[in-house]
Amino acid sequence: MLPPTPNEFKELTVSPNFKWNTSKVFTLKFVGVTTSAPTSSGVLVITSLPDNNELLRIRHVMKDNKDFQLNLPGHVKQIRVRYGIVEKDLPAQGVSASFIPVPELKDE
Repeated sequence: MLPPTPNEFKELTVSPNFKWNTSKVFTLKFVGVTTSAPTSSGVLVITSLPDNNELLRIRHVMKDNKDFQLNLPGHVKQIRVRYGIVEKDLPAQGVSASFIPVPELKDE
């Protein structure tokens, strides 16, 4: 038999393990790459997919490793990361992903 339908929020019975969060903390690990220009920097832009909401825009030095903490809405399963001419779509289902600002070579 089911419990009676609550009339007010305070009457709601919820498991103590239930997560009320509608967002999650996610870490993008920027893996630095050394170039011939020691202070080469660019703009790092991270957007959520498929809605293309901008989550972060920041200037970053290419050779520096850095973890960027993002607060992702719960529905986001993928992010797009752009740095200079490099653009990659990364899964956001876990707690972190790594981004290396090097273009992927395509087989011809």
